[in-house]
Amino acid sequence: MTAHSSRVERSRAGAEYLASLGSRRTLILALVSILAATLLGALIVPMISRPSVTAETRLGVGDQTLGAQTVPGYALATTTLAETYARFITMGTVKKSESRTLSDVQATVIPNNPVIRVPATAGNQKDAFSGAAAAAQALIKSVNQVSGSTIDTSRKTLVNKLTASADADAATARLKDEIAATDHAQ
Repeated sequence: MTAHSSRVERSRAGAEYLASLGSRRTLILALVSILAATLLGALIVPMISRPSVTAETRLGVGDQTLGAQTVPGYALATTTLAETYARFITMGTVKKSESRTLSDVQATVIPNNPVIRVPATAGNQKDAFSGAAAAAQALIKSVNQVSGSTIDTSRKTLVNKLTASADADAATARLKDEIAATDHAQ
């Protein structure tokens, strides 16, 4: 064996060794990449997808006693009011300061019932409960304000009509008295 043939054999052996290292390097690189991607995913996914908790409160509209239900049209009226009141609830109804992780608040009506469902979704149980409670309280306050102003307006209108009617009755009575006095004088 000559020096030249020995160099050629070493060169071939080196090339084979480098080729085997290349396939190992690819395998090792692939395994490290998969491991890195798995670890990175395990760190990022919890940050992106927060766990959520939903709490719900239900509100009944109107008087649900048997006596009230026997009034004609009462059941339909309370169901219609529930549908109207449910529109008052939006995400803006509840202040963010009341529930830091609150992500959704809405209101829906149970079909053909005067019951409003108010679910609230948040990142934890406490915020979900407080969000649902705050939305329910905001709805009750809004309804009472609207009802109160409507009742006050109706009451004022009725008093004005009664006063006008009483004034008209008094004027009519005066005219009758004047006519009667004129008739007696003749």
